[in-house]
Amino acid sequence: MLRTARMLPVAIAVVGLVLIAVGEGTTQGLGAVLVGVGALVALVNLLSRLTISSESDRARERRARRQFARTGRWPRGEQ
Repeated sequence: MLRTARMLPVAIAVVGLVLIAVGEGTTQGLGAVLVGVGALVALVNLLSRLTISSESDRARERRARRQFARTGRWPRGEQ
């Protein structure tokens, strides 16, 4: 999955750059659109990864707060 997430936007952008280089008029416009789409796909992948990592951070924080509420002490390593 990670390999696809990195390679797909690159492949889209490369196709767009090829179209810009060899095409004329409308074909160059399509190439520019594909370069933009490649950038958007990369951005969505990045934001998805950030969301997933922040969810695990929130879950760890919730567990620590529950333990603090039960025991009155913050868990070791969660300072």
